[in-house]
Amino acid sequence: MEAQNKKNQSGFVFEGSSAARFHPGPRALAALTTSKEAGTNDSSSTVTDVSSTERRENNILFTFPAARKKLESPWRDIEWTEEKNLSLKVTISSYKPSSEDVSQAKVLLLGPVGSGKSSFISSVQSVFKGRVTNRAMVGSSSTSFTKKLQSFNIHAEDVEDPTGLVLCDMVGLGGGDMTGLTLHDILSVIKGHVPEGHKFSPDQPVRSETVGYVKRPSLKDKVHCVAFVVDASKVLTYPKGLSDTFQKLREHISELGVHQVALLTHIDKICVETDKDVAEVYKSNTIRDMMVKAGALLGMSTSYIVPVKNYSSELDLDVNTDVLLLSAVDHILQYANLYFQDNTAQHTGQKMEFCPFVFEEAEKTTSMNSKLTSSQQKEICSQLGSVKLRLLYKASIHGFSGAGFHQQCDNHGPTVSVGFNASGYVFGGYTKPPFSQSGGYMHDEQAFLFTFNGEKLIKYPVSSPAYAVRMVGNSGPYFGEDLVLVMRGKAVHSNPGNHYNFTAAEMHGNDIQLTECEVYEVETMLELEKPWRPVVWENEKRVEMMESIRLHCSPSNSVAQVRVLLIGPVGAGKSSFFNSINSVFKGYVSNQAIAGCSTNSLTKQFRTYSIKDGQGGNPLPIILCDTMGLEESTGAGLDIDDIASILEGHLPDSYQFNPTAPLRSNASGYHNSPGLSDKIHCVAYVVDACKVAILPAKLEQKLEAIRRKVNLMGIPQLVLLTKVDEACPLVSQDIRNIYKSSYIQDIMQEVGVRLGVPMSCVVPVKNYSKEFELDQNCDILLLTAIIQMFRSTDDYFDDLSDRLSNVKTKE
Repeated sequence: MEAQNKKNQSGFVFEGSSAARFHPGPRALAALTTSKEAGTNDSSSTVTDVSSTERRENNILFTFPAARKKLESPWRDIEWTEEKNLSLKVTISSYKPSSEDVSQAKVLLLGPVGSGKSSFISSVQSVFKGRVTNRAMVGSSSTSFTKKLQSFNIHAEDVEDPTGLVLCDMVGLGGGDMTGLTLHDILSVIKGHVPEGHKFSPDQPVRSETVGYVKRPSLKDKVHCVAFVVDASKVLTYPKGLSDTFQKLREHISELGVHQVALLTHIDKICVETDKDVAEVYKSNTIRDMMVKAGALLGMSTSYIVPVKNYSSELDLDVNTDVLLLSAVDHILQYANLYFQDNTAQHTGQKMEFCPFVFEEAEKTTSMNSKLTSSQQKEICSQLGSVKLRLLYKASIHGFSGAGFHQQCDNHGPTVSVGFNASGYVFGGYTKPPFSQSGGYMHDEQAFLFTFNGEKLIKYPVSSPAYAVRMVGNSGPYFGEDLVLVMRGKAVHSNPGNHYNFTAAEMHGNDIQLTECEVYEVETMLELEKPWRPVVWENEKRVEMMESIRLHCSPSNSVAQVRVLLIGPVGAGKSSFFNSINSVFKGYVSNQAIAGCSTNSLTKQFRTYSIKDGQGGNPLPIILCDTMGLEESTGAGLDIDDIASILEGHLPDSYQFNPTAPLRSNASGYHNSPGLSDKIHCVAYVVDACKVAILPAKLEQKLEAIRRKVNLMGIPQLVLLTKVDEACPLVSQDIRNIYKSSYIQDIMQEVGVRLGVPMSCVVPVKNYSKEFELDQNCDILLLTAIIQMFRSTDDYFDDLSDRLSNVKTKE
């Protein structure tokens, strides 16, 4: 890319598209921990838990640190002249987005209350107005002055038309009577769903029913760059949970393909020299150190961070302050332009863009889990072709009423409607026409009713297609006069023999009271013209990857074999993954680790598996560590407290797990002083692709608790998405369709959202389970997963090396 490693107008080294994406990594987490050794109370990583600490910290009086020697030459080159000021103004005034579909780049400012978001907008506008203005509401209250979404056009001096830049302001993170923004609201703004002027409320998140909600946002409605705003005088005293908040935000925003930068405000408050003359900013060791700490807080390289001084108490403009502000705007616009370049690239052919609808689905299913089992969904889909089901309506959430049903389902079709009763029956119907409230019958020759006998579907085709389904406003799904779900509250109307032939006893056991009703939209699974991840499906590539794995050397001389811990629900395929990798190098399907399909974990011990290069060959430079599967109920499956012991290297091989009693230091074989080679260097979460949408809430909470422990230890994390062939018929036909399947792409995005990892860290695989012979294409996917593990472990050791170097430097 031409932008790669160029200097932009503001004098910064400008890194290309891939570098601008989020790479959380352990380094940032470790640096953050180091910078906060003084300690603060731990708080939740959700976007909404900053407020109480925010109020407390407003009482902290920041004093200048002890004077440090000023650098002889600046570490970023900027011209502090009136000519440079004018040059930057011209550049920004004449800016045009590199997309014909938009005339202005929208930049969203995100940051804690009081960080200076609104002040930055007013300051930039002041520069172009030629005088200090306060167009955006600013102040120093502990509560957010900005209560709603506001977009500010930046106008050049004496020019009526706005520039190509729009700065968007919204509620600060945390503070006072606002408990802060929700992640859902922030992502809705970025996707372009939220209307201008929308007033945010923590107990009323943005929904499709919100007044002015943009259901199908265009490119101009979306946010094209996000600028995080951080107060330099509070970086060391921000609550500990704020780092998790920023990291979570960055992961989700990056998955949307939106580039991010950061503004470090109030730099004059932390440095005497900069307070006297802002032109000294890049000669200040204090500012440079604070940018590193801000980078740790955000999980962001300092190359994306720009220090600024907003106008606050000043009455007149200052040339050097103007240059610093304009340099920040120029920096932001460079990354906004990358968004348009990426977006244009994504629209060539039929490659899917990072569209809001994918994440909209993920957000819905996060709070609205399907009651249908994955096998039941698969059985229904087998009747309809290469399709997937998307949950639209769930009566326990949207109400057992015609109004609740129609609000969620009108204009959607084809659909599958499903009723559940206390007797354990699962029954319903399929219809192709979209739902409405017209009152009339709809002709549908493909309609059918069904019930389940165990996991087997019994189908009842429509006998009178002209009366297949009726569009009645005061009830739920209305199949002829034969079956009506949500008739009066939880009641079912059942009158077989009119337009469908079935028996009530077989259909629902004569139990006509619903415990749940769900309606799914049937979506065709698209095969993309081009794969969204390039893979070479050739034997030469397989051989090359195997050789690369054999020759891999850990960056640490003390570790001959890196350790990767596999964690996941019961039956996700942890043990099967080891068996599959072992099979690839043995040359035949092997089952060394116990694997199966029990509802309880077959792995009862902590096992460390060293993979050998062929029968009797040398061990490969990786050890896969297998554990008990995670279970939903308390006191079952792997105990979370045992996770820490495993990560730190205390657990001996073959340790027998006891879910009711975690490992103690007096246990037999306990490693009191584990070496680096005993510790875990990467964690891989193993998740069944068929169960992502129905992952139980309690299990998701367990995974979240584990992820927090892993994050605190600075260990890289991946997700292995297993059973992709069972989840998608397209992939089942040919594993090489894995990156052409829009459905698999959706699942990968959703599992990334649920587990809090970027999509680049999600690796789909197909384990060997029922096969007798190896398959070249399956091998390539499996080997890709191992190579990604090596890359993650390399990051771990590089980070460790950097931390040790920093300690030695300080000493």
